[in-house]
Amino acid sequence: MNKNLSLGLVAALVIFGAYYFLSNRSVSSEDLSNFSVEDTAAVTKIFLADQNSNRVTVEKQADGTWIANSEFVVRKDAIKIILSTLKDIDIKRPTSKAERESIFKFISSNSVKVEVYQGDNLVKVIYVGTATKESKGTFMLLSDPETGKNAKFPYVVNLPGFIGNVRSHFFTNMNKWRDVGIFNAQLGTIKQVKVDFPGKKDGSFTINVDKDRYNVINDKNETLTNINSATVSNYLNLYSHTYMESFINFIDIADSVMQDAPIFTITAEDLDGDITILDAFPIVQRDYREEDPKATYVDDDRMHARLTKNGRTDFVLIQYFTFDNLTVTAAKFLSDPIVDK
Repeated sequence: MNKNLSLGLVAALVIFGAYYFLSNRSVSSEDLSNFSVEDTAAVTKIFLADQNSNRVTVEKQADGTWIANSEFVVRKDAIKIILSTLKDIDIKRPTSKAERESIFKFISSNSVKVEVYQGDNLVKVIYVGTATKESKGTFMLLSDPETGKNAKFPYVVNLPGFIGNVRSHFFTNMNKWRDVGIFNAQLGTIKQVKVDFPGKKDGSFTINVDKDRYNVINDKNETLTNINSATVSNYLNLYSHTYMESFINFIDIADSVMQDAPIFTITAEDLDGDITILDAFPIVQRDYREEDPKATYVDDDRMHARLTKNGRTDFVLIQYFTFDNLTVTAAKFLSDPIVDK
């Protein structure tokens, strides 16, 4: 009984929300046809929300970086895309009378609300709908930032040079906003790097940095005396731009991943004492080329990884191509390096 009552209440709220949205659109002003934000350099905050309760607020910081939901560094390409889209979007055509009612209903139940701020001023409110049938435009509706009332009708909006649904530029999935950098420490800020290979008898090493002096310790806890400082320096420079492919927190892999020993573990500490730990694990998949249902193969392009950074643990997807240069052995740093066989 309680369950049915709850479902009924949810349905009533959805219906009321749609009714309120539709009845709140009576604004007879040509001003509500300009979707573009001309001065995107002055934009300081963007709020996005959808009907699935996803909420993202990205805010510009004093140093020019952007932070999502007061917690995550924003991908540079993500903020660049949304700002350029807001600047360049233009009206392709008004919606026809025959399609308006259905478009209104769709926008009221399945759209992304976008609020754009310049300082403390709300300068633009846009409801981003879906693409047209031919996928050459996107239905959008403006709302007056001052009165909160919606325009008389939506428009078909396009982005010059882009074919498809512009809505894809206004995503509310936090994982798509987050910066995909794993290690981004400049050479002068690194205190220690440690690389462990749990499945190998040797090869693990630790590099301690004291200004421009390097101390390399092998897996036998021996300090290497004949290291090539230039090689060590070039290696540490790799930690300024090491990226993942994507976050995969939405995939239930935690239990299966943590049952296995990692292929490698990289621990990096900066001068502020911030520690980043990356544990990499093989991706074992069902081999459908074989009749045996238990047949598997190991992905030789990608790995699952557990990333612990800034007090948070995430599961991510990384590539061998990116980490091959980081997962060398201690012999790499010798003045006359031993070639790994």
